[in-house]
Amino acid sequence: GADMLLAGRKVITFRCSHLLRKKINSELP
Repeated sequence: GADMLLAGRKVITFRCSHLLRKKINSELP
């Protein structure tokens, strides 16, 4: 229950930060 929720949250946070990093990298000259 709670463990799965926590794991899902970690994955979402990881994905968001990864996408954000890619976006920032692509905007760099």
